[in-house]
Amino acid sequence: MNIKEIMLIEESNLGYWKKKVALDWHQIFGDISPLLDLIDIDRDLLTVQVNDKIWLEEFYLLCPLLIKMINRAAGDAYIKKMRFRLKKN
Repeated sequence: MNIKEIMLIEESNLGYWKKKVALDWHQIFGDISPLLDLIDIDRDLLTVQVNDKIWLEEFYLLCPLLIKMINRAAGDAYIKKMRFRLKKN
């Protein structure tokens, strides 16, 4: 394999964990998954949207635990930070 082929494989492998997190979102968070909408994954930053200000505050406090749950599902410590947005009604 040449370097270009290896780089393509690495990129697809690198992106796979993001796809896995998105596909397994409901499995990762179970009963609370409807309260968290995955918006974006940018490098080590995951952005989610929350419907209610009270839940936003709760999830912010639970952020270290949520990050551990996501990284466990992803297979490595890819996510370092989470950003929470309040859904506009």
